[in-house]
Amino acid sequence: MVVGAGVVGLSCALRLLEAGHRVDVLARDLPLETTSSVAAAIWYPYLALPQDKVTAWGTAAYAEFARQADQGVDGVVMRRGTELLRRRTPVPWWVDAVPALDRVEPRAPYADAWSFETPVIDMPRYLRWLSERVLDAGGTLTRMALARLPEGPLVVNCSGLGSRALAGDATTRPVRGQVVVVEQFGLSEWWVAEEGPEGQVPTYVVPRTDDVVLGGTDDDGDWSRTPSPEVADDILRRASALVPDVAKARVLRHKVGLRPARAEVRLEEELHLVEQYLAIQRVRFNDRLTVGLRSTDDARQALVPQLILQPVVENAVRHGIAPRESGGSVWVLAERPDGRLRLVVEDDGVGISDGPSANAGAGIGLGGLRSRLAHLYGDDQRVEVAPRLPSGTRVTIEIPYRTTHDR
Repeated sequence: MVVGAGVVGLSCALRLLEAGHRVDVLARDLPLETTSSVAAAIWYPYLALPQDKVTAWGTAAYAEFARQADQGVDGVVMRRGTELLRRRTPVPWWVDAVPALDRVEPRAPYADAWSFETPVIDMPRYLRWLSERVLDAGGTLTRMALARLPEGPLVVNCSGLGSRALAGDATTRPVRGQVVVVEQFGLSEWWVAEEGPEGQVPTYVVPRTDDVVLGGTDDDGDWSRTPSPEVADDILRRASALVPDVAKARVLRHKVGLRPARAEVRLEEELHLVEQYLAIQRVRFNDRLTVGLRSTDDARQALVPQLILQPVVENAVRHGIAPRESGGSVWVLAERPDGRLRLVVEDDGVGISDGPSANAGAGIGLGGLRSRLAHLYGDDQRVEVAPRLPSGTRVTIEIPYRTTHDR
């Protein structure tokens, strides 16, 4: 049995059927009612870790979607597009997953840009195709509001946020995404851009056959499925700045989807991801990068927001060490002073010009991190960015020390 009829559930069901299994798909929401139907659905590794596994998964997914596009699967096409970045960046870690990646001249106010061809999926059409394939292969698809996961020899849980009730997983939380769908106005290439002083707000304009999807938002912990007019206006403003012809396009509809995420994990899991990331970077930097990780035993058991460290460490490598021809070092410290959890990421790279500040940015990702910490802990948290003498940057994060999910 497969529980959940979004793109993950239907894809799992189809693969199991192709392998000769009997498959019944049970779901409260039918495919076109799921979060999957809202997605702009462009292949791009976004907030996905660990990098080695994501690169392998991404390579396989890219190849499969490229095959489907070549075979004319409904809703799947290959489109070239451009990602615009606020700062000069090294080659993305997922470069091996795509056949070609070109650095192109950015336009103001951006400092860097990458162009590549990637799968773009029109999700309503693709979900219909998947549903038909599942049924044609002998599977079943039944609307059923389950109280818990069913018993059976093999149950595949693809219920997303439904896992809170079905699997008793109270740590699963929503990340709200709102999009605006406008009429197709002759756009053939997709655009993605980092917005805000720290690149914390992703903006995208993704063309499909009959329409264009504009986004995006990334609202952690927001359960509302009602489109916000103010958010829609902001999306239209950002998308029009990115692709001016958007401003003249007729709005067709507004959609909201709730993506599942896990609020907190053990710090030891985050440290493991950081170790893997830094090991990959050391290879790519040809030993121009040295690293140091130190943590106390009690700190490693603390509950922390997922991806609390990796974006900060990535900033240190990308914006601190990469610009230096001689390379440099990155250090990570986790400790528990005075009953709180303190995380420190330091580098001896090019540094920042500002003095210590709880509001200064040190690159892409800190804005989103601050928003998540404020949502989870209110004022009981701190993110400070400061110069490190004689060179480099120090980022200090402090949050309450907890080892259980009880607040």
